Amino acid sequence: MERPASLKKQEENMMYQSFENTVFRGEADDEDLRLLLIGKTGYGKSTTGNLIFNDRVFESEKSSSSVTRVCKSHTGSVHNRSVTVIDTPDFRFSTHTDFDSDSELKRALELCSAGAHVILLFLPLSTFTEQEMEFISWFEQKFGAEALRFTLVLFTHADQRHMRSLGEMIRANPQLSAFIERCGQRYREFNIKAPANRQQVTELIEKIDRLVSENRNSCYTLEVMLETERRREEEKRAEEERREREHQMMLDRVREETEACVRKEYEQEKERREEEERREREHQMMLDTVRRETEMRVRREIDEEKAGKREKAAIKKVSKLQEESLVKLQAVEASVKENASSICKLTCSLEAINRQVEDVTEKVLSLQSKVENLEKENKSLKEKCSGLDSYKRRWNLRVAGIPEREGENVKMVVLELFRNLSPHSVEKLQDMVDMAHRLGPKSGNTNPRRIIVQFLSRTCRDAIWTEAKRSELLKQKKIRILEDLTQEDKEARNKLWPLVEEARREGKKRGLMGQLLSLTEENFCV
Repeated sequence: MERPASLKKQEENMMYQSFENTVFRGEADDEDLRLLLIGKTGYGKSTTGNLIFNDRVFESEKSSSSVTRVCKSHTGSVHNRSVTVIDTPDFRFSTHTDFDSDSELKRALELCSAGAHVILLFLPLSTFTEQEMEFISWFEQKFGAEALRFTLVLFTHADQRHMRSLGEMIRANPQLSAFIERCGQRYREFNIKAPANRQQVTELIEKIDRLVSENRNSCYTLEVMLETERRREEEKRAEEERREREHQMMLDRVREETEACVRKEYEQEKERREEEERREREHQMMLDTVRRETEMRVRREIDEEKAGKREKAAIKKVSKLQEESLVKLQAVEASVKENASSICKLTCSLEAINRQVEDVTEKVLSLQSKVENLEKENKSLKEKCSGLDSYKRRWNLRVAGIPEREGENVKMVVLELFRNLSPHSVEKLQDMVDMAHRLGPKSGNTNPRRIIVQFLSRTCRDAIWTEAKRSELLKQKKIRILEDLTQEDKEARNKLWPLVEEARREGKKRGLMGQLLSLTEENFCV
């Protein structure tokens, strides 16, 4: 939906006025109250903004789809003071396919100039479903814990409360009650169907003033939200690294336990085999001893018979010795059978253990294969993320050397600088630049922080970059404009730079683009 020309003109005037205040005067007007309206479709954000100004300044109608598709700002007088209200679309559950919630949210905070004094978070009074809890979770994650200090929860549709008090309805939902507690118990009901009730508007402004006073007139800014996003990304990367370490430790522990189990079973089986061999040797030695003793006794009896005893008595003795030998041999054979049964059982046990060892070995090989696949997937994902980051940074430029000023509008400062490097006007450049902000937290260091600029037009970005390299104005002001390179791009350029110097010494025009070096016939990529 196109914004009215008058409203668009009014927003542009506000942005120019904000730029003049922040860049040239260095401070914002303390009398100006800035309110940022956040909520789902149908919660009455636009209607509430109209009730605050007592005029239809925002489009609103009862519909299941969002009427507000882009952020809109309006400044007016409420109770003899300047109030700016920024109406926003449904950032979380928008039904429009071409809606970019992140860009529009950053634009909303840019419309707040020096930041929003209060964030009015709209919630329904009639029902509170899982979708509302999901919206609250999105708000806390996107804006960060710092935003809760500036948040006032506004319950609309107060006509649907029936006989229950607002406090009872909040306490009935533990999740909602916990969120209200994190917001410092700052909430209020608002009847959007009672436009004639100006008293509720007065009471709302008074509650907002008390919150602004508690925060000492500080504001929630775009820099705070970007810092929240940066910390969230760092925590996400740290969590992924922690999980990867735990996964690797688990695999190492399983591998070590499996190897220890296999070694233990192997040693036990080795001991059992040695014991069986020892018993077999002892059994054979016993048989040999019995045989030798029997032969010796027989020979001795024969010798005695030869010495003069009767042959018959000798035969009887020999028979007796044979019977005794037979009994002993039978006992030995029984022992041999028992040992053979034990050996058979041990052999079966050994085969079962060997099968278990083979199964464990297969599992270890399978785990190793899975680990290798996971490592390959992790490497591939890292390469894709690095490529996407490098491509995204090609739309950016970094600006160094611009002095910092309190409450400055960084984007307008950069546009004024680019106007000297481009044939386009500031208004045209504003459509080609998405956003601009300084890098890192503000410190007591005298050196100004660098500014990163994200372009919507690659042609405009390349033209400014080309012009900046030969601009005498930038050299006089000691301002540098640099490419936004990843660490991988920097390392690749350091490796390729000797090839560039060698080609230039040979009289060839060569240069670097990203991680690529153009040579005679081929492109070599690091």
